[in-house]
Amino acid sequence: MKGLERIPDAPIAQLRDATRDAFRNAVTYAINERLPLVVIAGDIFDEAWQTMTTGLWVVEQLRRLSDEGIHVCLIRGNHDSASDVPARLTWPRRVHEFAADRPETFQLPETDEFPQSVPVFVHGQSFAGRAVTEDLAANYPHRREGAYNIGVLHTSLEGNAAHATYAPTSVSVLRELGYDYWALGHIHQRAIVSQQPPVVYAGNMQGRHVREIGPRGGAVVTLGGGPSQSDAEIAFVDFDTVRWNELVVESEDDDVADDLIAKAAAACDTAYAEAGGRLLALRVRFVGVTAEYDRITAFDSSFESEVRSALRQRSSVWIEKVVVQVRPPIDLDELRTGGGILGLLLEDFDAAPQQSDDERRDEIDAIFRKLRQKAARRQIDLPAAGVVFDDSFATWSDLARDQLLATLHLSD
Repeated sequence: MKGLERIPDAPIAQLRDATRDAFRNAVTYAINERLPLVVIAGDIFDEAWQTMTTGLWVVEQLRRLSDEGIHVCLIRGNHDSASDVPARLTWPRRVHEFAADRPETFQLPETDEFPQSVPVFVHGQSFAGRAVTEDLAANYPHRREGAYNIGVLHTSLEGNAAHATYAPTSVSVLRELGYDYWALGHIHQRAIVSQQPPVVYAGNMQGRHVREIGPRGGAVVTLGGGPSQSDAEIAFVDFDTVRWNELVVESEDDDVADDLIAKAAAACDTAYAEAGGRLLALRVRFVGVTAEYDRITAFDSSFESEVRSALRQRSSVWIEKVVVQVRPPIDLDELRTGGGILGLLLEDFDAAPQQSDDERRDEIDAIFRKLRQKAARRQIDLPAAGVVFDDSFATWSDLARDQLLATLHLSD
């Protein structure tokens, strides 16, 4: 949630408090549902604190759980490793933080309030430093027989393009340990990686920006059926208070500005209903072909203001950004067969391999640099230098093609 002050009309207070509000929601849920155990798989803190207030606030929330007889098992991740966020806190008595120098095993105590038909053991290890490159899971102990075994690990598994590779391991390594459930941290998107055994990313509790869209919260797990043959019931529960979303509005040949605004409003209504009363933080992206390219992209265009005005009529909706990436109705097939410089240019794009080798990526970046020099003429949202990365190379290539053709066509 950084950099909010630079965004016009941002509901700064609500956005800034969102992560704490989500954590508070998770604690309240655990208390209301009488859950015996809460597991935090790393990165409870984003970085070293500016003041002790942050740490003390978390202690107070965990004390709410401890006072209700609920145990907490937590590990440190790459953002709050033992070296980055030194231990300056005294956790409440039912909170167990796993060591960073070796794997540990914690046995969940049985109480009158939370009786156990089967013992429960939790295995985990914290990050000693930010860059953990070895497979921590390889040293975890094998299952305790006659008990439920839960593994807690902060890991990218075998790699994820959206996240740095830390403590890499594989599902096969986890499976060999024989645990009944694996609670993973680091990847922000919730996911069930494996069913047998359950290997689960709960995701983060609150989306932080428009690349973290959709519901966010935690995983509520019920183990049954007995150890080594347990059936895990996994339910994702939403704790977020701000819901991020991106609306991609597709324009067709005969669409004019009013049509696009109407499409955006309809999509906004759907997203607002799905947000369930939360603050809806929206990025609206217009793509495709429009007959009113000149009006929509002109430097003095009021299109963005009209979009914001139409969507702000709904309560609890904030428009983070309006992105315009439309093109005029240019017949690509006609250009391909008509010859001329535009046809030759299109042939070059068609013939280019859709892969991000360094030479081709540099060519696309060079095209965007030229197009940005024309930015005073058109309000087209273009990527910054050096953003033509592998996983979206074809998308960037198509955008470069469309906008270069549009610029040359309108200048012709």
